[in-house]
Amino acid sequence: MGDNTLITKLDGDTISVNDVNQYKTAMNQDIVPRSTSGVATNEAGSFGTTVYRWLSGWVKTLNIGTPANNNIIDEDGTGLRLKSDSGIQIDINGTPIGSGIDSNGISRNMLAQANYQLSASCGVYNLTGTTAETDVTNLSVTITTTGKPVMIGLCADQSGGYNQVLASGYIFNVRYYRDSTIMLQTDIAPAGYWGDGMPYVFDAPTAGTYIYKMTVQLSNSAGGANVTRLKLFAYEL
Repeated sequence: MGDNTLITKLDGDTISVNDVNQYKTAMNQDIVPRSTSGVATNEAGSFGTTVYRWLSGWVKTLNIGTPANNNIIDEDGTGLRLKSDSGIQIDINGTPIGSGIDSNGISRNMLAQANYQLSASCGVYNLTGTTAETDVTNLSVTITTTGKPVMIGLCADQSGGYNQVLASGYIFNVRYYRDSTIMLQTDIAPAGYWGDGMPYVFDAPTAGTYIYKMTVQLSNSAGGANVTRLKLFAYEL
């Protein structure tokens, strides 16, 4: 390694063979940065300047940052690779390695997985004979969020047949909850129903684990609440 200290001579000093050979030693094998005193120094000096730039360079491997982190840019014979101890590997113009970018852009496995929960279907749910607030069968999910907004709503279970929330005889109340907090509250009259226009709610909770659910409550026990072939979802955006 050429990490010897370069020395200078003054007029009248004797120049020995070592004085001449010090420059050959400094240029052999590993060339290291030096201070203005000629001493090998870590993280000193640069290749070129903002004014005087090298035209081009040819290297096999480029190590970046703290050596123990193993942040490396190199080529594998077919493309450029970016590697690190964290396990992230990118292969450009070649076959992606692990999570990667290929010649077509960003591969799907680089993207974060969607964070959502989807309940089981409520089937054909009918409530009658009570005015107590009641959880709709299966329309409940538990989701752990990272602090991003969450969208809550109903969607078809895709089993065939109508997907709806329908009142019979009397008004009933519908609520969406996050834990014990009401996120939506509305009434459905006998002449009205939810079909394609089922409401969505945007929530903004802090990071944590939450239970979202839907309940119904009859205004008169002689009425009825029908929730048909629906699922509840919570989707972190």
